[in-house]
Amino acid sequence: MFKKSVIMICAALLIVFSAGCSMGSGYVYNEDATEYATDDYNYYAPEYARLTPTEDYEYAPEDDGLTEYEDAAGNLTTDTWQGSKNTASNISLSRKIISEANAKIETENFEASQTNLESKLKESGGYAQSTNLNGDGSDKHPRILSIVMRIPSEKFEGFLASLTDFGNLLSLNTRVDDVTEQYYDNEARIKILEAEETELTKLMGQAEKMTDIFAIRERISSVRSEIESLKAQQKNTNLLSDMGTLSLTLTEVKAITPQSQQNLLKDIKDVFASSVEALAEFFRSLLLAVISVSPFVLTLAVVAVPVVLIIMKINKKK
Repeated sequence: MFKKSVIMICAALLIVFSAGCSMGSGYVYNEDATEYATDDYNYYAPEYARLTPTEDYEYAPEDDGLTEYEDAAGNLTTDTWQGSKNTASNISLSRKIISEANAKIETENFEASQTNLESKLKESGGYAQSTNLNGDGSDKHPRILSIVMRIPSEKFEGFLASLTDFGNLLSLNTRVDDVTEQYYDNEARIKILEAEETELTKLMGQAEKMTDIFAIRERISSVRSEIESLKAQQKNTNLLSDMGTLSLTLTEVKAITPQSQQNLLKDIKDVFASSVEALAEFFRSLLLAVISVSPFVLTLAVVAVPVVLIIMKINKKK
């Protein structure tokens, strides 16, 4: 009789547990309604979690119906699905690429080079973000112009190709950073957060207790703060990707550095860098070697020291 009772109780608990797991959609609540959770968030809301949303909404659908492709121009495109029907709307998603470059130029005719540079910058639709001019043009203090330019991305490569028009190009280093994936991830994240903010606002209107109102208001403030932060990041990404950044140093010289000397200086720089790297690798290997043998040295010391002390003690007795 006792065994049958135990079996019946276990069966009842199993049925209740299964029913509890299958109940509810959209929001997830625990039994005492002290925890409010969505697919992306988990926070406390004592009473308003019992409230029923005015409409069903999925914060993070597993399938957003977008299939990503690349067209011949390298732009991202998507085919939009509505239900089971493919509308193939081909929404174009432009790439977000941040381009940066650093250049050093020397010139014998500083005024002409500076004028040509400023004219070319204006012609390209760019502008000088910052400028710094040092020196008075004397033998001891030649003029050096340091300028940071913002140039429209579609004209950035052409501007770099024209740098030799302003003097002798000593060096040019470029960097390209493709942030397309991060940009559109942030866009999707903003939409999810804005949808959550809308639902929380609706729940705010249904809440009656002050504790619930404060809890919802705190969450809305947190969501709004994250939205503003992401939008600021998006704005900055747009600014950086729309226009490339070129940091250029224009130096006045009496005579242009010969190509052979430029190559020699470059070779010296490369050899020095290689030597420093090799020296760092030597000390790294030496350190690893010391660390690898240290356990054996310590073990030997633990064994050898007592033996030496015993031998010294025996010799003193003799």
